Parts: sequence; structure tokens; C-alpha cells
Amino acid sequence: PMLLAPMVKREFGASVVLDFQDPWVSAWGAAQPRWSKRGASHALAVRLEPVALKSADFITSVSEQQNVEMAARYPWLDATRMASMPIGGDPDDYAAAQTITRAGGRQSAREIINFPYVGTVWDRAAGVVRELIGAISELQVSRPRLAERLRFNFIGTSARTDGHQMFQVAPLAEAAGVAHLVFESPARIPYLDALSEMASADVLLLVGSDEPHYTASKIYPSLMSCRPFLSIFHRSSSAHEVLTRAGGGLALAFETPDELHALVPTIAEGLERLATRAGSCGRPDPAAYAAFTAQSIAERFAEAFQRAMQPHRSPS
Repeated sequence: PMLLAPMVKREFGASVVLDFQDPWVSAWGAAQPRWSKRGASHALAVRLEPVALKSADFITSVSEQQNVEMAARYPWLDATRMASMPIGGDPDDYAAAQTITRAGGRQSAREIINFPYVGTVWDRAAGVVRELIGAISELQVSRPRLAERLRFNFIGTSARTDGHQMFQVAPLAEAAGVAHLVFESPARIPYLDALSEMASADVLLLVGSDEPHYTASKIYPSLMSCRPFLSIFHRSSSAHEVLTRAGGGLALAFETPDELHALVPTIAEGLERLATRAGSCGRPDPAAYAAFTAQSIAERFAEAFQRAMQPHRSPS
């Protein structure tokens, strides 16, 4: 659809704003085998991205890092006509979520401590999930009686409403010997159901990927739920910076695969602390996510639209 930008400008004389959620061009795509489907997709993106961008009056993307990388690829881009627009949240949504029953049939007895992760598990996040499972296994060895009270529920991991059998986490848990502690419901659930799961959590799990530019939209409603959290993100991710500033949980970070693997004992210690002393983390600071409420994001888009309508010189 972004390739319609030249036609829209030509036929209607309208200003065009292009909003990038995921990057078209990436180091990961460049590393794919040339004759594979992913390699072909990357090659196509390299050729088509500048075609779309040359007709843009303003560019937004989900993270500032994506904008920086895009500007580096195309020196003719006007950096003053680019802005990051994270997907935020709204505390008022939880009022509606209170009417939603929990989506799963998972154990919820009072003695059970519920650690849900709500969201997709994709290729670049699989390594983080694997090390998290390793930390659960380590905790089972060091604190077996405590571990038996924990339940790690991975919900909506396939991102597909019909993905009921697309298990990704359960096989890792079985291989690590913690299948009795880890449960996976792969099918995607509706937004309000997801908020209900977050609101009923004892401790939220927030998992990122090995990509520096990655930012998770779920961190904002997670903070607004005021539930304790354990997060694992790349150190350069804006999500890690926001979670660290907000407080209310344990924000862990890494840069390399080796550093991620070395983090396993720290993750296990974090799980233990949150299971036994979650209140010691305090509550998230609302000021840390004030700029990411629905109203604030809407205001930022309005500013971008105003800038898009201001005259500027298009790249040749």
C-alpha cells in the first residue's frame, strides 16, 4: 500500500504520511540466503523502499532506531520530517477489561503464582524465551518447593486466531523438564482479553528480541496495569529504557547472545524475588508512560500531519 504514495500525490495532490511498524530493510533480512523466500523479500524491499519514501511528506515508525537506520540509508531524507510513534495504551481500557473473564482454563488457585506472557513469540525472540525457560529450570533445581507454586502462562504466541496447535514454547519447556510449570495457549486472543490477563497477573513477563530497534507496544498497557514485571530486552531497545525509568519491576538487558546466556542465573534470581517479594519493586511511575497514552500519541500524530502539509522540497 505504501507504493500507492506517488499515485495519491499525483492524482489528488494530497500530502502523504508513511507509517512503518516493522522495518522493510534490516541486517537480519540481508543475512538471509539469497534464493530463499526471506532473501527474495529483502531484495525486493531494498529496491522498493526508496520508491515509496521519495513520495513521503512525513515518515513515522514505531521506534526512533528505525528512523535513524532509515536516514542512514538515504541521505536525501529530511530527518526533521521523521518521528517515532510507539503504539501506546490507555489506563481507561482496564475499566472495560474488568468485565472480561480470563481467556484460559489455567490454574488460578490462591497458592499458585501466575506469571503470564501475553503476545507473539517470533524467530528473533526465541533465544530470549529459551534462556527464560532455562532460568525456570534453574529455579526448579535451586528452589523446588517454590517452583512448584509458579505457573508460566504463554498466551497468544502464534499471533493467529486459528493457531491453537502452533506450539513454540511448550516444546522448549518439555525439553528443559519444566513442562508442568509452563503452559502455552498459542491462539491469539482479543485485546480486552489480553488486558484482562495482564490485570490478573501476579507478575508479568515482558520478553523482547535480539534486535536493538525492537520496541514492544505491550509494555505501555503492562505498566498501566500496575502489576510487577520481569522484562528481558536488548540494552539498546527503547522498551528497556522506558521500563527502567518507570520502575515497578525488574528490567534486565543484554547485547550479545553470550551475554543473554550469562543472564540466566540473574533471571532465575529475579523470578524468585518477584514470586516472594514482588512488593519490593514498588509501582510504576505514571510519568514514565504519560507520553504514550492514547491522547499523547494522538497529539503527536496531529503534529506530524501538520508538518506533512507544510511545503518542502521533495528528493529527486
